[in-house]
Amino acid sequence: MGIKDLQKMLSEHAPSSVRTASTKDYVNKKIAVDASILLYQFITSITTADGEPLKNAAGQVTSHLIGLLARCTRMAEAGVKPIFVFDGQAFGQKSDELEKRRTLKEENQAKADEAKQAGDTEAYKKFSKRSVKVGPEQYQQAVTLLNALGIQCIVATGEAEALAVALNRAGMVDAVASSDLDCVAYASKIFVRNLATDKDIIEIQHDKALEELKMDRDQFVDFCILLGCDYVPTIPSVGPKTAFQLIQKFKNIENILADKEYKIEPDYLQKVIGAREIFTTQNKLTAEEQKKYSEQLSQKLQIDTDAAVNFLVNEMQFDENNAKSRVEKFKKAKTAPKQMTLGAFVKKVDRK
Repeated sequence: MGIKDLQKMLSEHAPSSVRTASTKDYVNKKIAVDASILLYQFITSITTADGEPLKNAAGQVTSHLIGLLARCTRMAEAGVKPIFVFDGQAFGQKSDELEKRRTLKEENQAKADEAKQAGDTEAYKKFSKRSVKVGPEQYQQAVTLLNALGIQCIVATGEAEALAVALNRAGMVDAVASSDLDCVAYASKIFVRNLATDKDIIEIQHDKALEELKMDRDQFVDFCILLGCDYVPTIPSVGPKTAFQLIQKFKNIENILADKEYKIEPDYLQKVIGAREIFTTQNKLTAEEQKKYSEQLSQKLQIDTDAAVNFLVNEMQFDENNAKSRVEKFKKAKTAPKQMTLGAFVKKVDRK
């Protein structure tokens, strides 16, 4: 879900932290990409006319690979150096939310089946998109393709966005790319939305947001929790504007609850404490992890066009000419010279 309305609130109350960027700003930059959410977007958006994800003759979904190859080509054209980060196991507190989502997906699948039998194409499209699941098979296929393209992949032990932010805060990557604003709650130094798409690229800088909001880290996390996140239900009647005003006045959620009685679940505060811990501790690498990821990211992978084509053709049943054309387009984009902005030549000073 991400943090509901966070970008809107930052644009209103901390405008210097949000800017429209250019792909040229990220030439030769290492960007940690939230892969899991990206695959879901590809499977729900690259579909047939009746809303079905694209599949090969064996019934395997291929939309995620078509989308991934196209997105990687656009990143290569822009000179971006992506590192794709995949979800591992969800944090314990999120498992409840994931179980609710699984149940909802099953309900939507049943509605999609009913709509299909009734010949209601629009209803089928709507409910089938809501029932999409991205599983280990799709993850492994994506990793296989990315490795053949010479692109780094990391599988997190927990949430992909948490590890991506940890890499950013450790200085191993320059920014985090995702559509999930949880990354900003995790305190990504630089968060990038819509990278290598047709939409405007939005960049959010966490430290500027805190400075302009006049909030410290703990207050900002509580603000994000009040806006709405995967770990804690929202408080009825507390919308974005009210949440901002309450944090400004009371500084934390405990003080807010002490001032007025709200309709909340009995374990609400316990969930808040858990969410705080996730957002403030899972964005750090241990010394062992730092060594592990530093060694992994220092390796220079090479494009293996034969391996990429063989995988697409022999394992995923792509048309051979189509596969060769797509892979060759990526290779040309990867090796073409890139135009950098003046800012890319200026060494940034890290003020701690």
